[in-house]
Amino acid sequence: MTSAIKHDDAPKSRGVLNARRFGRAELVFWLLVLCNSVAWPVTGLSALHFVFFIILCAAIYLSFIRGILPLMLYFTVMLFYWVLVPIFQERLGVGFYSTADGIPVFGVAALMFTSVHIIGTLLGACQKRIVFRRGQASRRVDGNAGFVGIMLAMLILALLVCAVGPSAFSLSRSEQAAQLNDGSYLLFLTFVAKFIPFVLVIYVWSMRGSHNRKICNVLIVFFIILALLMSNPTNTARFISLSGFLLIVMFYAVGSNRMRVVKSALIFFPVYAVGILASTSALRSGFQFTVTDSSQMLRGLEFSSYSIFVNALHVHNFPRHDFFLSHLFLIVPKAFWPDKAPSLGIYVASHAGYMFSNVGVNSFVEPFVDYGWSGLFVVSYIYGAVCNSLNPTRYSASFRNRPFVYGLLLTVLSPILFRGDLGTMMIGLYSASVAYEVIRFGSLLRMRF
Repeated sequence: MTSAIKHDDAPKSRGVLNARRFGRAELVFWLLVLCNSVAWPVTGLSALHFVFFIILCAAIYLSFIRGILPLMLYFTVMLFYWVLVPIFQERLGVGFYSTADGIPVFGVAALMFTSVHIIGTLLGACQKRIVFRRGQASRRVDGNAGFVGIMLAMLILALLVCAVGPSAFSLSRSEQAAQLNDGSYLLFLTFVAKFIPFVLVIYVWSMRGSHNRKICNVLIVFFIILALLMSNPTNTARFISLSGFLLIVMFYAVGSNRMRVVKSALIFFPVYAVGILASTSALRSGFQFTVTDSSQMLRGLEFSSYSIFVNALHVHNFPRHDFFLSHLFLIVPKAFWPDKAPSLGIYVASHAGYMFSNVGVNSFVEPFVDYGWSGLFVVSYIYGAVCNSLNPTRYSASFRNRPFVYGLLLTVLSPILFRGDLGTMMIGLYSASVAYEVIRFGSLLRMRF
């Protein structure tokens, strides 16, 4: 990985699959679609849900053949949460997460919402992308700048740990929330500290071409262990923790031009998700858990994004808050924005009779609540255009290349964008961006002897 990896818009590019070539990943995908279509009558779900499934399959296929990595992951996560999980829960008779039995029916409003959202996103992705500077042709870090960046990052990490308190990274989630309750910015600083080891891993990996590989390999192992310790699933928003590991995987996959492997892996994403997400959910109550605990998690609110979304469309009396802008600019303190809106999930949980209100609604419900159908379409269109413009496979795989790295961040955080409210995704993006900019700044410094 010492040479430049160039990606262009030509159909022959290895990073973008030629639409005329029917690869193995696409063949497996359509076989899965066919099997699911044949089995649909016994799932217990509505015909409108099946129509949504077909529209979503088309969206997944278009994002795959165009090689738009953020949309590939986003639509795959949607397939998992809004198709496969409802089928699973319907057959199990899930109902204990609310006062009502069963899962809500996918009605006309849900079909209209998903259709507008998917069509708007695809239209945005089809527009001519904004061309950013491709960045440096090489991923190498020259001179002694690499180790200066590492030292600066470790110094800032130590200061953040001292500011938040070392126990914040080892306490249970409830205890951590109580400790950080005295300031919302402490939670933000905690997330920045958790992201720094992950960004250091990809930074050191980019140094391997110009520094001693053995030393770099030792540093990579050290920072991965540090990331495991600081991002333990018992007290971390698990998607932020998992996004850090996904960042490492995507950085290596895109930089090594292994997009076919990535596409094949995304097709089998539900297989990984069932095990990983259920296990990390069970770990929130401690490291003593069983397989039964993990399987129970698949039946609860942890995997009920579909039910929360459908119930949100049934609420017609949301308060007049600007939910979308409040969560988009979550980093602005309430002292400067007293009317900043709370989580939308609180109102959905109250309306649906959930046992607790700590639920996340799909991020695109917020512009719909604030601005109606036109707001949903415009925001979806902008999202599709941003995904196309920041598609990391279009840029030179350089750590210092901002469009490339921010494209990776957009990709790895897209599951949060779908699974939770916009505020959760934005705090992850803000904290990851700060971690990246700190280390990038350090990589530009030179130590004079």
